[in-house]
Amino acid sequence: MGMLFAQKDNEVFNLVLPMDVMHNGLIVMAAGLSNQKVELGERIKPDKAQGMAVSGLMSQEQWLALRPRMIDLNSLIENMRSGAKRGAEESWVAPGSFE
Repeated sequence: MGMLFAQKDNEVFNLVLPMDVMHNGLIVMAAGLSNQKVELGERIKPDKAQGMAVSGLMSQEQWLALRPRMIDLNSLIENMRSGAKRGAEESWVAPGSFE
């Protein structure tokens, strides 16, 4: 970012800076997603596994206890997807500004 700032092109710098912030935010969110997936997976007892698919059974009480965590995880995934999509759309504008 320092090299870009040194170019003294405020328009391009202001266009690229939010991409850097968004990129760093997505990295933090991906790390959080990974941690939450592992934590949730550890709370679900597997019943059987076939290839890459693992299944398990749980009581309604267990399901209700885990449901809020599942909703949180899904919300994080949706926020990441929409943020990444928005960032990708905005990034397509940047190359035209470098001419």
